[in-house]
Amino acid sequence: MARFLPERARAVPGIPLLVCWVNVRPGLVARKDGVTVSVLAFDIAGDRIRNVRAVLNPDELRPRTAP
Repeated sequence: MARFLPERARAVPGIPLLVCWVNVRPGLVARKDGVTVSVLAFDIAGDRIRNVRAVLNPDELRPRTAP
């Protein structure tokens, strides 16, 4: 993940990845023009990421969009 995420961020210019907490998990939020386009939450055990939960459905992301 440490290699993958920065590579993905460079592949899509203009969409910053913001570090945040997502449902009590560390995560990332991707926004384009102030609108949330994806949310990632990480399940961590010890020093490893065990699961990545991704939400891409615009209907589920609407409440996370910045006013």
